[in-house]
Amino acid sequence: MGQINWGRVLLGGLAAGLVINVGESVLNLVVFADQMQVMQEEMGLEQPGSLWMVVYILLGFAGGMIATCLYAAMRPRFGAGPRTALMAGGTVWFLAWFWPMITMAPFFAPYFALSAYVMAVIYTFIEVQVAALVGGWLYREVGERME
Repeated sequence: MGQINWGRVLLGGLAAGLVINVGESVLNLVVFADQMQVMQEEMGLEQPGSLWMVVYILLGFAGGMIATCLYAAMRPRFGAGPRTALMAGGTVWFLAWFWPMITMAPFFAPYFALSAYVMAVIYTFIEVQVAALVGGWLYREVGERME
C-alpha cells in the first residue's frame, strides 16, 4: 500500500472544487435566483458580501479536496476507478450537502416548494459525484502513470 500522493490530491481536489463551484453558482445564481431573492426579502436579509462569496468558493474547493483525499484513502481497499470515486463523492455529499439540507428544510419550507428542494438535493448529488469522478480521474499514486 503506497503513500497518498498529496500533489495529486491537490490537483484533483482543485479540479473537483472547480466543478463544485461552477455547479453551485449555476444552482444558486441562476436556477434558484428568484427564490433566493424572495427568501432574503421576506427574512429581511441582505445580499451576502464579498467575504461570504470568498468563503463559499473556498468551501467548494475544500469539498473537492476532501472528496479527492477520501478517494485516495479508499483506493487501496476498494480499488482505483469510478466506483470508488462515486463512493467518496457520495460520502462527501451526504455529510456536506444532504444532511445540512435536510436539517434546514423546515426553515426553508415557507420559501421553497418541496419539488424545488428535491431538485436541489438531486442536483447537488450529481454535482458532487461529477466532481469526485474528476478528482479521482486526476489522482494517481506516487510513481503511477496516467493511462
